[in-house]
Amino acid sequence: MYIPNMKKLEIDITHNCTLQCFNCDRGLSLLQGNKNTTMELAQIKRFVDQSISCGQPWEQIRIMGGEPTIHHEFNEIIHIMYEYKREYNPSLRLIVSSNGYTAYTKRKLLWLEENYPDIIIENTNKVDNYQQGFNLIHYAVCDIHNNPNYEYKGCWTTEACAISLNASGFYCCAVGGAIDKFFKYNIGIKDLAEVNVENLSKMFNPLCSKCGRYQQLQVDNNNIEVVVSATWKKCLENFDESDCLDRY
Repeated sequence: MYIPNMKKLEIDITHNCTLQCFNCDRGLSLLQGNKNTTMELAQIKRFVDQSISCGQPWEQIRIMGGEPTIHHEFNEIIHIMYEYKREYNPSLRLIVSSNGYTAYTKRKLLWLEENYPDIIIENTNKVDNYQQGFNLIHYAVCDIHNNPNYEYKGCWTTEACAISLNASGFYCCAVGGAIDKFFKYNIGIKDLAEVNVENLSKMFNPLCSKCGRYQQLQVDNNNIEVVVSATWKKCLENFDESDCLDRY
């Protein structure tokens, strides 16, 4: 079984994006984000408070999306996270991951570089929705295994990349957090004090079973279409956007 990495965190501050890349692992090729998948400033402050009170030894935090620079409180979020690093966790690798696509985002990244040079910028410089090498996130591997007793054990993402936080709480990985907004398991953990390997690993069966990355499924072309399996098709047919997950 893969072990969730409790020292690394990806924070999806928004599921809005300036692109809709085919087979996006946040589900944005199926549905753009809205206010229910956008983190509020109060949630960021709550996360910082919980990190301090729990003495959580974060080694790396990556601020992501969606496209994080289009969050309406991006500047304020950056300041709060930078102050947390400066005052409580100076060795923290604080990263902003961006697609670098629009002129607006380019200006935001320049502002970030000029005002917070200690924050690392990861700019993927995307130019369109076609991204080679993306996994078929929306091809549920349970449709391949067809075994209701199959035990899912996580994948490299939770161990090598990070666990995650989004508007609905903490998850074993950011992809799993995105899957939950479609299947409505409502299993995001709301208190950092309850985030541990045991509780995160309980998410593997419901979330990994719906994720094509579990078996590294990929298209054999240039990723020019969104691919969904039967389980995902049924989910999307019954999907009600007004049915929201509890917030963090």
